[in-house]
Amino acid sequence: MQFDPDSLMEHVIYLAAGIGPRPPASAREKAAADYVRGVLADLGAAELDEQSFYTSSTAGSLTIPYLAAATAALPVAWTFGAVGRLLGGLTLISSAVGLRQGMRPRPPVYQDLVALERSQNVIARFPAAQEARQELVLLGHLDSQKSRRTFPRDQPELTKPVNTAGVALLGLTGIGLLLDGLSGEQRIRPWHLLVMALAGYSLYEAARDEMEPHVPGANDNASAVAVLLEIGRALASDPLPHTAVTLLFTGAEEVGCTGIESYIEQHRPDPATTLFLDLEMVGTGQIAYVNRHGISHFSEYVPGPRMTAAAAQVSRENPELGVTGREMVIVEEVGVLTAPGYDALCVAGHNAAAYLPSWHRAAATVER
Repeated sequence: MQFDPDSLMEHVIYLAAGIGPRPPASAREKAAADYVRGVLADLGAAELDEQSFYTSSTAGSLTIPYLAAATAALPVAWTFGAVGRLLGGLTLISSAVGLRQGMRPRPPVYQDLVALERSQNVIARFPAAQEARQELVLLGHLDSQKSRRTFPRDQPELTKPVNTAGVALLGLTGIGLLLDGLSGEQRIRPWHLLVMALAGYSLYEAARDEMEPHVPGANDNASAVAVLLEIGRALASDPLPHTAVTLLFTGAEEVGCTGIESYIEQHRPDPATTLFLDLEMVGTGQIAYVNRHGISHFSEYVPGPRMTAAAAQVSRENPELGVTGREMVIVEEVGVLTAPGYDALCVAGHNAAAYLPSWHRAAATVER
């Protein structure tokens, strides 16, 4: 399967520079979807479909409500006696659980309240040349994220320990408040002030990130969209013998992966015969397959065994590619897919320090 590098760059330039930043559920994300549909139609995709769904339009919806609740929990606990301690403890524990879910990332329990905007997936199917024995779904998301200094942090090596400590501190403090409420203890403990200050500062950081502009997203994830389009070009003339291929261009990946959630909910592919490969930020750096994901130790996940074994075999048989398995500070659609039992793997590019280059940064331009 040969790719035309000029064609690849044309796609990236059009998406990242021509359309520009593509906020989830925005007119620009829709323009990217329309562009992809047009290219696929010109290629002669056997089946071409668009699936619409409702979503939040910002990743702040995954964290800000929980951080606000956590910040308010301790004043409530101090003000309303034993009942306040119980209520504050439950609030902190719920916030810790909710933040952990948001770091997976998964839509929050209040998703129906914030899913007010319409996004879309573009779906192209290429049947097998002969009898299909399995389906391979290749993923690339259309939207781009805001420039977020907390996701990841400017020192990416701090992202996982800071997030882990924050969730643990909220959960343990919540348990302590519950015990205080049950025992009648009314003292304000010194670490309560620290927890309130940290929660408040985290809320400030999250609110500050909400004021940042969306990034061009040349690497994240116009590069993956371009690769999928070129794969479609190859499959249109040379389909795989026994594998049907679906190219799935998801919307709203940057706000809890609601695009892939909606696809699974509506189409319900068979886990026994369906494999997923997610392409993320493949336009620069060294390519690797991710063997452990996470931005917190509490929200880590691993890819599916069949896809991991296949990637390891390709790596062994083609050492000249330099593709290896790596643990990476990353969250993406594989986390959504493996939870209900789908076999999925992510391929991503990393820099010399094994971190994602210019992830959620304004520097993610075509030139970089």
